[in-house]
Amino acid sequence: IDLVHDNVERELIREIDTIKLSQQKLRQMLERLNTQNAINRASLHELERDAQDKFRARVLDSAAHNV
Repeated sequence: IDLVHDNVERELIREIDTIKLSQQKLRQMLERLNTQNAINRASLHELERDAQDKFRARVLDSAAHNV
């Protein structure tokens, strides 16, 4: 077994460390994106509900105005 690290081996080890760090950052980013996606879906649902409520209110106002 070679106990001495030559330049090529050191560079490979450094590259592996860089890749592992990048993978960790990507996992963290994916987690944040999934969280934001859930927030966006909840907001969209709320906006759609508000739009339906406004439409119903407009219909009721129009009906009341015609009475």
